[in-house]
Amino acid sequence: MSPCTTCAGNRRLTIQVFARGLSTASPYELVKVVATDVPIKLQSGQDITVNPGDYVVGDVDGVVVIPHQMAEKAISLMRPQVEADAKMHKAIREGMSFTDASRKFRV
Repeated sequence: MSPCTTCAGNRRLTIQVFARGLSTASPYELVKVVATDVPIKLQSGQDITVNPGDYVVGDVDGVVVIPHQMAEKAISLMRPQVEADAKMHKAIREGMSFTDASRKFRV
């Protein structure tokens, strides 16, 4: 069996790729492109629609969809949280408990 060229290509990316299986591309028999640049309604048990231009951000903890018209506001709301997380990280490395660091840096 030859190695999956798509999988090998994914390993060389400088960004993280999250997938349920070994490859981010499903076999052609399972996926057929029927439209591009259209809203997508997720079948996740939640009422979520991803529209063209929206931002989809994911990491090992989950995925967030930010509507394009809210992106600038979202960034300004994230900045204080990122700063608090950096302070917490430093304090925990220096021996403070997570609970104490949360109380001190997250208001």
